[in-house]
Amino acid sequence: MTPISLSMFSFKSTLFTLFGLLLFGFSNLEAQSNEVLHQIAAQYQSTYNVPGLAIALVRSDTFFLGVSGTKQIEKEIPIDEQTPFHIGSNSKAFTAFLAAYLVERDLVSWSDKLMKVVPELNQPTYAAYNEVTLEHLLAHRSGLAPFESSSSKEFRALPKNLGELENSRLRFAQVALSFPPDFGEGTHVYSNAGYVLAALMLERATSSTFEDLLLELGQQLKLNFHFGFPNDEAGLNMLGHRKRWVGRSYRSLAPNNRHAVPSYFAPAGDLAINLDDLAIWVQFHLRGLSGENIFLKPESYEKLHYGLPDYGLGWYNGKIGAGPERFSYHGGSLGTFSSAIMLSAERNTGIVILVNAESKHVGRLKEKLRVELWDRFGQPSK
Repeated sequence: MTPISLSMFSFKSTLFTLFGLLLFGFSNLEAQSNEVLHQIAAQYQSTYNVPGLAIALVRSDTFFLGVSGTKQIEKEIPIDEQTPFHIGSNSKAFTAFLAAYLVERDLVSWSDKLMKVVPELNQPTYAAYNEVTLEHLLAHRSGLAPFESSSSKEFRALPKNLGELENSRLRFAQVALSFPPDFGEGTHVYSNAGYVLAALMLERATSSTFEDLLLELGQQLKLNFHFGFPNDEAGLNMLGHRKRWVGRSYRSLAPNNRHAVPSYFAPAGDLAINLDDLAIWVQFHLRGLSGENIFLKPESYEKLHYGLPDYGLGWYNGKIGAGPERFSYHGGSLGTFSSAIMLSAERNTGIVILVNAESKHVGRLKEKLRVELWDRFGQPSK
């Protein structure tokens, strides 16, 4: 087991970029169409020389999609709106959404304590963990270690064959709780472990596996997603890519590459979904944040995005410029795909960026593309 990273990548730079968007203004609004989005996708895919790029501009009542490139750099198999991309830590929003769904049905509560729901974990080494709730776990306020890199001490403490053992999430939780809590100087400490333990709580509360719960949720939402890298599913031919050691070109990696994570880590960042379904997913959130009852109650959407400062439940949040308008954001990567989702209900705008590659070059692509899409299409409030 050698997971590389489940971090959300350079959020602070993105936040400061958005603070500055007010300086650009929003007068350069163009007529929106799929053709415009296809042109933008083709431009960025060519300029940054990435294998494939998919983007979406989402409104509460419609959305526009643009794609360019191939599923594998070595083969001319074009991507389309139905091609699944791995979304890394953007999976956290789905885990938090599932929790909200179960909370609304009184199967679990935000204030339920981990030690009560999973009694085998009772009497932890560090007393602070006795007070950890489901909300703490999903908001990165549990004090748990980050579990972001295979080189970290917390990952090295895990049994090498943990993914093959029964009750792997429970065993993972026991190791995670053996490290002293770190609440940091700020409001939260980003921790993938929190999402694994939150999923364990949901499993105990429902007597179902996290995977079954999430797939059932997908069926109700009429969204198709897949656990793991998308080529794990026969016939998809979609691969992630990394930069070669020499030169600017990318090479494709098989699904079982060293960046893959074990199945018990899925709640923190191991989902794949296509652009069309992801745009629909963002649309749910725009409508819910605008006060509409759409699968969840408006107050649940509000809690997920803005219930706590800086990071709600599955979403970072902030203000656009110096005004009152809010936005929420998350990014994700497991090292061979990269994703970014950003939305503002006040601007009635959502943006999705998906790349089947990862590198510092891809990070620059995402940042520049986010700024351009918001500058051209972000709707000022009326």
